Amino acid sequence: MTIMVVVLSIREKDVLIGELNNKGKNTAEFLAGISAERILNYNFLFLESYVRDSARDQAIVYAVIQDKQGNPLAHLKEEPKDMAGILEFTEKIMHDNDQIGIVKIGYSTRPIDNSLREAQMIIIGLSVCMMAVISLVVFQLFRVIALTPIESLHATLSRIASGDLSRTMDVTTNDEIG
Repeated sequence: MTIMVVVLSIREKDVLIGELNNKGKNTAEFLAGISAERILNYNFLFLESYVRDSARDQAIVYAVIQDKQGNPLAHLKEEPKDMAGILEFTEKIMHDNDQIGIVKIGYSTRPIDNSLREAQMIIIGLSVCMMAVISLVVFQLFRVIALTPIESLHATLSRIASGDLSRTMDVTTNDEIG
């Protein structure tokens, strides 16, 4: 069960990180593509609205559009010092084969971690339930196959040991107990 949980968690995390990578890359490319004209026109108000609109996603921790020297032109929150749990995506803003800026977007991996924890709890819960059902079935089979004939034999032998020699026992199996 532990191996199954670990293997499924690793696979699910790979898939979710891959999806987040695609999403982050596409968002950064889109924002870089629509920002070039606004940078050339010095229309930074539109850049701010682009950043706010693209950052409606709750997983985005920060988004920054910088000029070619690295000065921020528009941003949503500051880049955190501790980048643990954050995937950063950068894309150059190009105009006529010249870099005129850069887009940086940071996505939190917390939703992925929460999703993995939920999936692990579901798998563990289902596994425990299945183990309980299988244990109950095995116990019932053991009871029917082994314990019931032994209890019947014990009851008959107890009566015989107490002096009741009129008792007989029906033998229905050809195994050790029979």
